[in-house]
Amino acid sequence: MLLAHPDLFELEDHGTSHVPAVIGTGRRVYGIAAEPDAAHLEEEVSGAAQAIRSLTGRAPVFFRGATAIYDAQSMQIIRSMGYQVAGFSVNADAGATLSEAQISARLRAVQPGDIVIAHMNKPAGSTAEAFAATLPSLLAKGYRFVTLSGGRLQPA
Repeated sequence: MLLAHPDLFELEDHGTSHVPAVIGTGRRVYGIAAEPDAAHLEEEVSGAAQAIRSLTGRAPVFFRGATAIYDAQSMQIIRSMGYQVAGFSVNADAGATLSEAQISARLRAVQPGDIVIAHMNKPAGSTAEAFAATLPSLLAKGYRFVTLSGGRLQPA
């Protein structure tokens, strides 16, 4: 799907093992263990980048770690590796845990410039159905959807 529709999807780096981009043994984010040290973070980022490069023939330019929470050290490392750190402003489905009605309500509340995160890869969730039901009304209002590279992002 991703490779068949490059106009709709942009494959970027989300890490190899879905570990939060926070460094320190014993640290946790939402119950998920953080990276123990800088070397593990670098492997988390570069391992996924290598897989993306072999699949698509292009190197990713954006990285969003699991949980989208970072510390100063991880931000510095990720940027030094040549990535822009990506985030989001609307969590459409709370990790594919919300109902179709809840997801649709969040989507209807988007504002121009918002970056929406959602998990359409979870078959048991209602995310894909909510998007299918809600996108036509957003398009009718004049919303246009772009990839991260297609948008005019301002560094944080």
